[in-house]
Amino acid sequence: MNRSFPAAVAVTTAVSLVVLGCSPKASQSAAAPGVDGDTISLGVLTDLSGAFVAGGTDTLRGLQLQWDEINDRGGVCGRKVELAVEDHGYNTETAVSQYTGMEPDVLAFQMLLGSPMVSALTPRIGKDEVLTIPSSFAANLLESPLIALTGTTYRQETANAVHWLKETGALEGGKKIGHIYLQGEYGEDALAGTEDAAAELGLGKVAGQVVKASDKDLTAQVSALRSSGVDYVMLTTAPTQTASAVSVAKALGYDADFIGSTFTYVPSLLDGSAKGPLTEHFYQTSALAPLSSSQEGPARILEAFKDRWPDQIPNPPVVHGAGAAEVMHKVLKAACAEGDLTRENVEKTYRDLAGVDTGGLLPALDFTARGEPPTHTSYLLRPDPDEPGGLKLLTELRPGPGTR
Repeated sequence: MNRSFPAAVAVTTAVSLVVLGCSPKASQSAAAPGVDGDTISLGVLTDLSGAFVAGGTDTLRGLQLQWDEINDRGGVCGRKVELAVEDHGYNTETAVSQYTGMEPDVLAFQMLLGSPMVSALTPRIGKDEVLTIPSSFAANLLESPLIALTGTTYRQETANAVHWLKETGALEGGKKIGHIYLQGEYGEDALAGTEDAAAELGLGKVAGQVVKASDKDLTAQVSALRSSGVDYVMLTTAPTQTASAVSVAKALGYDADFIGSTFTYVPSLLDGSAKGPLTEHFYQTSALAPLSSSQEGPARILEAFKDRWPDQIPNPPVVHGAGAAEVMHKVLKAACAEGDLTRENVEKTYRDLAGVDTGGLLPALDFTARGEPPTHTSYLLRPDPDEPGGLKLLTELRPGPGTR
């Protein structure tokens, strides 16, 4: 059974709705499941108990904060938006089963976390014609017209980071690059980006080390890269694995710098023994703006988070949740303006959106180019315990010609 929101993260919804005047309410039909005279139901399949629990929890909180604000302003098409939430615990079989139960009752999937889960469900998503925003940036998801990435791909962000190393002179003198990556689409897509950039720049073979989601100690992988003479280590791992990697390197006296993909870091890591090596040797290349950004969107969500959960530290995926909710809001608002909240028209309006502004939660997005990410921009970040979200922005990274 799906829940309105999981009690584990104390999520609540706004309770009021003011009727909008944008267009008449379309009547509920088989072509518009999850839509009735008062509500629009959206599905969320996420991880609230597995390897990515921190990211899953705060992505959900970001969704909630953004939709509560939208609902307080009147909702969409005179309707309150509700989220039906299930915890798959980062288990693909569980996610597939939950999707089967939830799909007939929602208009779209506001969030589906996990590259393995999204890949397994992509054929079903196409058959059911249900627009789905993934909490994943794997490049293979671009093949489906119904999977709406809300940032650049893991492949692009790691390629951007390698180009940044080259442009700043960090790779002079024959410096070598390695990559520790999680088995599956998340890690393998990011590895492909590292290899793309290394080949383009003539950097030689990338030393790769694979890990599983269940791996907690990365001593073997870090030791292997040290033996290979790697100077810069790309990481596409779970946050606890990131902490293990940098801590092992410090214990070994291994002076490499690490650059993590989106979702490799949470600020709570700075509360443990990994704080020193993280602040000294870790960077993050991310599709998401940091909560410390001065732009309107992150600043607003940070304030709302503090008001709702004053005793908790927000993780960076709060921004992703809020940004994804705003993207879905713009899609549904456009469909409403046409008086057609069917799944077919929701897909059409999504594919017609360009120059999507989320107030700085995400880069400007263009969904009109099939097979392309909606942006090629990523952010280069550095851990900082004094910054909201535990990250400070160093620069925005954009690919040069021919690096996409």
